[in-house]
Amino acid sequence: MKGKIRLPANHRRALSVTTQMVEQTLDEMEELLLSRRGGKLTSRIETSYSEEERARLSTAISEMRRANAEMFLALGLEASHYTEDRIMSAKNAHLWTILVDSKSRGMKGFGELPPELAHAVDFHVSRLLELLKELS
Repeated sequence: MKGKIRLPANHRRALSVTTQMVEQTLDEMEELLLSRRGGKLTSRIETSYSEEERARLSTAISEMRRANAEMFLALGLEASHYTEDRIMSAKNAHLWTILVDSKSRGMKGFGELPPELAHAVDFHVSRLLELLKELS
């Protein structure tokens, strides 16, 4: 392609987000293929690819990463800029919502919990909510 492409602002913003999501997803896929995932308490991922398949997928990820970068540059897209405190604040809000919805009264749609179980759930969730304050 010759010359700089100048997309309308709305298209440029949308495609900037697209390239950001592609980059983020490729990072996650690459991390999955390269890590041995030890030490996770809440989820376990079983290895299912051979070393040859892992190498082929890693090569494909690298090629896609290059094509994504080429599109980003060729279309004159713009990088998003964030500050650590904004990211932390958003993640804290996300965790707070999940935790508040996990208290026994927020789970009524799943059926009533006996009081002793509701107390146990609320104890642990409340502890997490208190600790979350330290992250703000």
